[in-house]
Parts: sequence; C-alpha cells; structure tokens
Amino acid sequence: LAIGYGGMLTEGVLAILVIVACVAGLGSEAWQSGTYASWSAIRGGGLQAQLSAVVHGGANFLAMLGIPAHYGSALLAVTIVAFALTTLDTATRLLRFNVEAICHCVRLDWLANRYVGSLVAVAAIAFFGLVPAGKTLWILFGTTNQLLAGLTLLVVSLFLFQRARPVAYTLIPMILMLAISIWAMVTSLKGFWENPNLSLFNRWSLTGVTLAVLGMSLWLIIEGIVSFTRGRQPVQPEPAGAFQQPTEEPTEELAAEPQREN
Repeated sequence: LAIGYGGMLTEGVLAILVIVACVAGLGSEAWQSGTYASWSAIRGGGLQAQLSAVVHGGANFLAMLGIPAHYGSALLAVTIVAFALTTLDTATRLLRFNVEAICHCVRLDWLANRYVGSLVAVAAIAFFGLVPAGKTLWILFGTTNQLLAGLTLLVVSLFLFQRARPVAYTLIPMILMLAISIWAMVTSLKGFWENPNLSLFNRWSLTGVTLAVLGMSLWLIIEGIVSFTRGRQPVQPEPAGAFQQPTEEPTEELAAEPQREN
C-alpha cells in the first residue's frame, strides 16, 4: 500500500513538474513565435518537438538554480531516456507474463514459455511504436488505463470478500469505473468509423483492438461475478511440512525449574 500510494504521489508530482516546464519554463517567447505559436508548430514537430519543450523548459528552471542550461538539458535528456528504457523493460516483462497466463488458460501450454512471451511482447511494442497504425492505437490508452483500474478494483473486492472484509468502498468505485470505461470504448467504436481522418486500415486496427480488450474485460468481469456467487471458499489448510512459526527456546532459568522441583 505504501509503495502504490507513494508511486501515485510521485507520478502526480512528476506530471505537475512536466506541465510547469512545458508552459512556464519556455517563457513568453514560446507563445509568441516559438513552440506554441500555433497548433501546427507543436503537432507538426512530432514527438521530438514535444520532448524538446520539456527538456528546454526544465533546463531553464535549473538555470535559475545556478546549473548551466547545457548541463540541465543533458541531465533531463538522460532522465527521459532512462525513464523510457525502464518503462519498456517493465512493459515487456508484464506483457510476457500476460501472454503466458493466457496460453495456460486456453490450454496452449506449449506456447506458455518465456521465449514466445518475450517475442510477442517485443513485437507488440514495436507495432505500437513504429507502425503508423500502431501509433493510432494510442487513442485507446486513456480508456484502457481506466478499465485496468476498474479490473484491479474487481480483484481487490474479491480478495476482501473472501477474507470477510467490507467491500463497499472498492466495489462501488469498481462498478462506476467499469461502466464508464466500457461505455466509452463502445462509443469510440462508432467514432472510429465516422472519423474521416482515419484510413480503413487504422479503423480496422482500432476496432479489432477495442473488441479484443472488451472481450477480455468482459471475460474477467464474468469470472469475478461467478466467484462472488460461489460465496466465500474455506481457506485450505497448509500441507504437511509447510513453514511453521518457530517457537521460542526456553531460557536457562525456565529449563532449570523442573530440576529444582525434582
């Protein structure tokens, strides 16, 4: 709980710092004739222009603290690259675990190994980062992120239910988040085909990924409902030879008491 809550606060602080660096760090020149002079200036430059705003804006803040701007730019650039590398590493590992779990569930055990899972993870990340159609799928990021939060609350609610703990404070937010996220994804399906800026391939890509995410989410929700209807399951006893709490060794005085009585 402390790690998760601390991570949430750290991400919030990081988001505020990035916004301040992008807005106030660049100064008024960026709004008049620089990066933010027009929508095309920030959008047309792509990811390079957007990251450059963070780096230069943050470097200007560090310059106010006495750190030269070129050192500040290098420090922030290395920080962004390190953050991207650790994110890719974590995403690859988690996606590999997901692929292995899905293969076990559908009884494809011969595919549930680290090599196939890693290959699928790397291929999926490359698709999202390099293929134009994959970049379009980032539209779904906000919805899927909230959907993942709702599914996490579902797992927490099941855990609390099995432990006979109150579940209202996780179950009610779960229902709201899942309902709104699923409704948003269903509404987006119609918007994909009404958007004239999307090509036919991009429309099918977005539709396919959306339906796949919806299908897996509904699968997990149904599994959760079934678990709730089964009621609380008795806790299985630990097998013989399992770890047992070591007992305290008797002190010399306690060990000597029976001898004194005799």
